[in-house]
Amino acid sequence: MTGSTQRSVLVAVRTETSLYRMLDVVPLFAGDKRVDLSFTVVPGSDFGHRLPALLDAAGMPHLPWSKAVDSRAHLALAASPNGDLHRLRAPLMLVPHGAGFNKRLTTTAVTTSQQGEQEEQDAPEASGLSARQLLHQGRVTASLIGLAHPDQLKRLARSCPPAAAHARVIGDPCLDRMLAGRARREAYRRALGGGDGRRLIVLSSTWGKRSLYESLTALPARLLAELPYDEYRVVLALHPNVWAQHSPWLVRHWLADALDAGLVLLAPDEGWRAAVVAADCVIGDHGSVALYAAALDRPVMLVGDGGREVVPGSPLTTLAALAPGLDPGAELREQVARAVEGYRPGALRGAADQTFDLVGGSAGALRSLMYGVLGLAEPARAPAVRALPAPDPALRPAAALQTWTRITARRPDGLTVLVERFPAAVEQYATREAHPEARVHLLVDVDRCDDLRLLQNAVVVLGSATAAGAESNDPDDGAERAAALLAQHPRARAAAVTAGPGRLRLSLRNGPSSTVSVVPGTSSTDAASTPTPPAPSTPTSTELAVAASALYAACCDRQRPVPEATRATRAAGAAAGPPGEVTVLIGGRRLRLLPVALR
Repeated sequence: MTGSTQRSVLVAVRTETSLYRMLDVVPLFAGDKRVDLSFTVVPGSDFGHRLPALLDAAGMPHLPWSKAVDSRAHLALAASPNGDLHRLRAPLMLVPHGAGFNKRLTTTAVTTSQQGEQEEQDAPEASGLSARQLLHQGRVTASLIGLAHPDQLKRLARSCPPAAAHARVIGDPCLDRMLAGRARREAYRRALGGGDGRRLIVLSSTWGKRSLYESLTALPARLLAELPYDEYRVVLALHPNVWAQHSPWLVRHWLADALDAGLVLLAPDEGWRAAVVAADCVIGDHGSVALYAAALDRPVMLVGDGGREVVPGSPLTTLAALAPGLDPGAELREQVARAVEGYRPGALRGAADQTFDLVGGSAGALRSLMYGVLGLAEPARAPAVRALPAPDPALRPAAALQTWTRITARRPDGLTVLVERFPAAVEQYATREAHPEARVHLLVDVDRCDDLRLLQNAVVVLGSATAAGAESNDPDDGAERAAALLAQHPRARAAAVTAGPGRLRLSLRNGPSSTVSVVPGTSSTDAASTPTPPAPSTPTSTELAVAASALYAACCDRQRPVPEATRATRAAGAAAGPPGEVTVLIGGRRLRLLPVALR
């Protein structure tokens, strides 16, 4: 301690997960110069090797373990009961690093069957509540053991009776911060790429061989292949142990196809909680995230049941009885839509009520206990419960999309095109069947796609115009760029380029060119019921890509064989491209393509 500090607190972290949980606790000392804080890394975990670098990067002071066990402190905090915590020379307070104490200890016992064969049997205790973790030479290691719910105290009394006297119900600071973040839900959705009305589907995986990621490695790619790109955004949150075990580079390497298809991969330290707040559905396994989603009243689907890793009668078994399961062998789009649209608010409350207590009050309970151990008066101000920061993932829109188009209405002054798009990078996982009247083409953004195979097979190539072209209102702008793209991509049938603010030029190989003004709309329902269209806004790059595919479909429709009776009325305009205004329906939204010049 230095200067005016009066008490020292040592934060002992053993894994990245325990560090991140401690970051919900130590801010309760913020602003109090009487308390000095330092960290130390508890040795012995296969998942703790990155901790010193993480602490250094955050500017957090930390002691080598050898020095920490020789130093006295007034309070030690830990979010894992594992390791040689008995060596710390300070009163120890344990807090949970997950929800519900659902997993068994990973160690197993060997038993002999009636047939005389030896077989492994999972240890009966829940990890975090076991006497093997909480006792050292028959004595309770921790002075205080924080629990999130009174039921956990009953379970602790059964599994480790001496520890029950040290236990206190403190609620869950992680949940309280998630609840505080609900007011920022729309900001979280925008940060994750769901601010345009797409449904956010959050995949969450714990670690281990029975986890979602290990048992269904292709599930992220399959969801991306089966869910329409403009209606869904798929987000993946992996347990920090997965990142620590395999390395961030290797994780991204394994997920390369899904990342090319638009997967939003969250960093291990933060982001998953905001993603759950923002989610329209959470697909989880036997990790804690599904229980947090249930507490936030989000639709949940479970993959598997965790097998022998899950403690019978734990909150997760209650959740498994309430939430629908995802059948990986069946079509995914229909299952996900049914889970979102058929969810009844409060349907998962039984699991949440079994897991969390003192909801909204964990900060006060924790601070009172910690200051009591330190022998200090609490600060006069109420403890802050801070909303979660907005996620900051690297958003990589898909650069190549298999695009399905279908003409749903033909009018004298134009037509309506329905568009659905699916990422080409995961086409190998696609199981969908096209509508009998649908046309399919591959659109590739040549400025962002680096996959030579996709570039060579593109039907429509999309590129930006020159800077001068983007500044001008001349409808011929983009003609030279479009011609160059067709020359560079001899298999492409059309090239689309920007032709001024909000304008798009489509040039067909051996056919006409069309320039349209792209007018974004609202939802299809709103647009249909509004007699006066809303004031146009600048179209996004996504909307321009959709417009290119719709315009190509309209041009193809214009060239289709027609009955003799209508051929005469159509002859005059047949070579001019699409007839009049093109209305585009995409993911529940509507675009209007207004002709600027047709030649």
